[in-house]
Amino acid sequence: MSLVFAGIAPHGFPIIPALSDDAEGGLATREAMFELGKRCAAARPDVIVVAGPHGVRVDGAICLADVSRGAGILHWQGRTVEMNVPV
Repeated sequence: MSLVFAGIAPHGFPIIPALSDDAEGGLATREAMFELGKRCAAARPDVIVVAGPHGVRVDGAICLADVSRGAGILHWQGRTVEMNVPV
């Protein structure tokens, strides 16, 4: 198996429409995220690995987890958004 695509993407409240209309340039960031997704899909990967600062933390090691759902609740400036989706 070879690496066919890699990307580095921002995250946070500015890219979530339910929390921010255009906070800190969020609209341009959202457009860039959609473009990142299109480029990834065009590469037709067999496996997608997402690495981030959130999730299971194991001291002194890297944890790989096989999950079937992504879920969370985010509160920001009096707004709340909740997500629970299959992955």
